[in-house]
Amino acid sequence: MLKMILRAAVRDGLLETMPDVPTPSRRSVRHDADHTPEDDVATPQQVDALHDALPQPWRIAVLLAAWCQLRRGEVLGLQRRDVVWDADRTAATLYVRRQKNGTTGQLADPKSEKGVRSMAVPPLMIARLCEHLDAHVAAGRTAPIVPLRSRGAEHMSSTTFHSAWAAARVEVPGLPEGYRFHDLRHTGLTRFAQEGATLAELMRRGGHSDVNVVLRYQKATMARDIDLAARMSATVLSELESARGDA
Repeated sequence: MLKMILRAAVRDGLLETMPDVPTPSRRSVRHDADHTPEDDVATPQQVDALHDALPQPWRIAVLLAAWCQLRRGEVLGLQRRDVVWDADRTAATLYVRRQKNGTTGQLADPKSEKGVRSMAVPPLMIARLCEHLDAHVAAGRTAPIVPLRSRGAEHMSSTTFHSAWAAARVEVPGLPEGYRFHDLRHTGLTRFAQEGATLAELMRRGGHSDVNVVLRYQKATMARDIDLAARMSATVLSELESARGDA
C-alpha cells in the first residue's frame, strides 16, 4: 500500500523519484502447511460451475483464463479484434496484445515481451465464445470482450471483477478457500502439461519469460509420463503373456 502511495506521488510530481522502500517477504495467508500446487487445479466440472456462477457479461472470463491460460489483466484487456475466426467460425486464433493494469486501470502492454502472443482457442469453448461475442460484445473492433455492461464500450475493472469473482467462487463446492481467479490459469497450464506439452510450449502458451516459473508444471508432465509408462508396460506384458501361451 505504501509503495502504491509513493508511486502516485511520483506520478503527480510530489516526489522526484520512487524511494527505496524495503518490503518484508510475504507469506501466503490462504495456504496452510498441507497445501500443494495440485490443490489449485480445478476440475472441468468446477470450471464450468464457476462460469455459470458469474453473471453475464463476465462469464467468458472463466473460460479464457482456464482454457486459454490468460492472466486476469490480459482477459480484461481483450478486444473484439483480438479474436480472428476462420471462414465458418468453427475455429479461432486469440491474440494477446495488451492488459488492463490493475493499479492504474489503464490499458497497457503485457507483463513482458513474451506476454505478446497468439494461441489457438480450444474447440471446447468455441461455441460459447461465439455466443458471447454475438450477445454481449459491441460491434466495434476495439469493443471489450469483457465489458462492464453488455455491449458496452468500457472495459471491466479489476476491482469490480474481483468482487463478482469472490461472490461466484463460494457457490462452487470443492474449491479451496479463497480460490483465486489466477488459479484457473494454473489449471489450464497443468492440463496442457498433462497432454505432453514441452516446457517451451508451456512458456509460449502462458507468456512466461522465466523457465523457473514453468517448472512447476513439470510435475504434471512427469505424472503423465508415469501413466504412459504404466500403460506401455501393461501392453508389453500382455503381448509377452500371449506369446508364451501360443508357444
